[in-house]
Amino acid sequence: MKILLFSSVFILLNISLYSQTWIDSNAKWTFDYWNVSEWGTYTFTYTNDTILIGKECEAIETIKYRYWKDQNAVIHSSVIPCETHFTYSSGDSVFHFYEGSFYLLYDFSASVGDKWVIAVDENFPCDDTAIVKVIQTGTVNINNQELRTITLTTITSSAIGLTGTCVEKFGNKLNLDLDNSLGPFPGYQNCPEAVIDYDKLTFRCYVDETFETYNPTQTECDYLTEVNELIKSDFRIYPNPTSGEITIEKFDTNPIVVKLYNSNGQQIKQFDLQLSENNIDLTELCNGVYYMKVITKRNSIIKKIIKK
Repeated sequence: MKILLFSSVFILLNISLYSQTWIDSNAKWTFDYWNVSEWGTYTFTYTNDTILIGKECEAIETIKYRYWKDQNAVIHSSVIPCETHFTYSSGDSVFHFYEGSFYLLYDFSASVGDKWVIAVDENFPCDDTAIVKVIQTGTVNINNQELRTITLTTITSSAIGLTGTCVEKFGNKLNLDLDNSLGPFPGYQNCPEAVIDYDKLTFRCYVDETFETYNPTQTECDYLTEVNELIKSDFRIYPNPTSGEITIEKFDTNPIVVKLYNSNGQQIKQFDLQLSENNIDLTELCNGVYYMKVITKRNSIIKKIIKK
């Protein structure tokens, strides 16, 4: 097993036998997101090249399209320019800029058991060094290209983490579960010393100049996830609040997946509803607020559920 601890002064000089390891011009990612009191869309767009600490980097602009309800159930929205991220690649490896230094983000030549530092952040009362470990490697065919995958897990009690399966070329594989990444970059995670409120992102689309649109959700890539999508759904849920059983009335015969999360964003149950199934029993759950993510053939929608 090898441990890789990288900063801005180290680069890998491996020669890849696969396709281009990282993004091309006009790269763009789209993610849906939700939080306890809001929802919306994130976009990450490769806008230009720049030199940073002697490295020729891609500048990736991040924009958050936010929606929320006030106490009168009126929908509000805002467009929030977020941090610009910087990346560069060398051989099989991709590096990202964080808090003044470059850190290894992905190594697609890594083996199971390999570890590396993805960030160091002293702004939280947690372990300041975020280290990930490779727990699985493989390949996936997307757009008729054989792309390598690495599945990472964060092994330190840090505020920053990166957990999930990452794909050569764009970093994220379709993930219908909520994770702690910020798009293709490390995101936040709760640590023993602090509970951190962070957005939960779900991958929707990726495209660049030499890679046709990868859109496994079949939701229009540039469609902003706002109130119309929440209302225009393929089902309705009742009763809510509920004392136990919930009915999901489907308007077609397609199966759906239902994932239930507690108020901290942790998945606690999953239900796979086939053609004639429409009831979910929540009797054993404690009273409180939960979030139900209903995944249909067209899209995925989150509803707040109250158990009393």
